[in-house]
Amino acid sequence: MKNIITIATIFLFATNINGQSLKASALNPNVYRTKVDLTVTRIIDKDFKTVYEDEYIIKVDELGHIDYKIVKEDDNGYVIIRILPKTTMSTEISKKDKTKTVKVIRHTKDKLLKSDKNNAYNYYFAIKKDKFKPMAKTLLSEKIVGIPLVQPLKLRPR
Repeated sequence: MKNIITIATIFLFATNINGQSLKASALNPNVYRTKVDLTVTRIIDKDFKTVYEDEYIIKVDELGHIDYKIVKEDDNGYVIIRILPKTTMSTEISKKDKTKTVKVIRHTKDKLLKSDKNNAYNYYFAIKKDKFKPMAKTLLSEKIVGIPLVQPLKLRPR
């Protein structure tokens, strides 16, 4: 029994090193991870008050991945996602063209309040289903579905 508790504790600490992963996979169904950059469109805020139509690039430079939750898939071929906490939105100078700026979403180690405007968790984003690149949609959590099996037995005394 001690071995099982020790292994479980080590597993919990090992998966919690990168921030998002443990909470994401344990508490949220439909959680995915991207290990490549994605181009997404910000569509609406979490309060459904403001509609946006600006593009962001999800950058995975520092951490090597970013976790997101698929909220729904619509009939037009779009997947609506919500980036999980500890990510920030910012504007940076483009590496290809120094005269242009690009909007990016990156992992951050800073403490972000839920009310911060640059907290990516406060917005919903859309991406076309066919725009998912390889390694852009890795499932992190699954629900275990179990069906109790009842074996009909009849005990007869001898």
